Amino acid sequence: MVHCTACGVDVDPAGGRCPRCGAALSAVAPAPDAAMTAKEAEAGASWPPNPQIATSPEPVNDSGQRAGVPQEIAGFHWHWGAFGLYWLWMFNHGLVGLGLLALLFIGLNYTHVWPVGTVGGLILSIYVALNGHKLAWRCRRYEGGVDQFMKVEQAWHNWGIGMLAASLVGVPVILAAILFPVFSHARAEAVNATSRSNLNQVGLALMMYEEDYDEVFPPMDNYNHFKSVLIPYIKTDKVFSQPISAETAVPYALTDQAKKQSEKPLAAVDSPADLPLVQETVPHDNDEVYRMYADGHVHLGRR
Repeated sequence: MVHCTACGVDVDPAGGRCPRCGAALSAVAPAPDAAMTAKEAEAGASWPPNPQIATSPEPVNDSGQRAGVPQEIAGFHWHWGAFGLYWLWMFNHGLVGLGLLALLFIGLNYTHVWPVGTVGGLILSIYVALNGHKLAWRCRRYEGGVDQFMKVEQAWHNWGIGMLAASLVGVPVILAAILFPVFSHARAEAVNATSRSNLNQVGLALMMYEEDYDEVFPPMDNYNHFKSVLIPYIKTDKVFSQPISAETAVPYALTDQAKKQSEKPLAAVDSPADLPLVQETVPHDNDEVYRMYADGHVHLGRR
């Protein structure tokens, strides 16, 4: 059977002419295959096919060959995986040189030139984040082509976001854990300094009392009596208490040696610098307390 181009039907070629319209057989062409006709019709092609019209080539997988980047990838910009896990991402994708440079910047952070390491590392991480998709396609082989590339880099992208989110939560917690003991120590030092200053003022008040009373010790039978005779020289009773915190304070205490010297002349003491009179009641570390001595100086020692 052949196809008559004049009347558009398939006819028997016997006789040389179309039995329907009488057109010469020289004006007919072989009938197209029905399946091929439908396929070409769906594609919008004409029949018979033109051999000079080339079909679309299969996409070429040139990943890992440092060649061009497919259009599907070229449109991507920021890569969170390359930014958040930048040195790991670099080594995993064959960017050994950039990975070593990243490690160098990390190492510099622990030296006296740490600003160079910090700024350099930030610039490098931003660079790979902006160019991560292109660098990944050019430097690593993806056997599955673009589809595999999308899956792999999406996983890196998700891990990068997760790492940054963990950093936003974890870094403040770590800093708090590091700084809390520092601040606690600073507060303790401030309280200790206040207590030492209080005892110094008590010592000055004692010296003034002794000048007024012919170098005789004040009454030291009990601490309240001792405090009452020295308050006129200080004008406040806060210095007679040991601060424990910003809101709490406890009274100092007289030593046993002080009670034995109550209202006795200072000249009767061989070494005033070795005679403790007033001391803290709450010890510090290593069971140490501040003491005020008969000559007015304050010293930290074992209780």
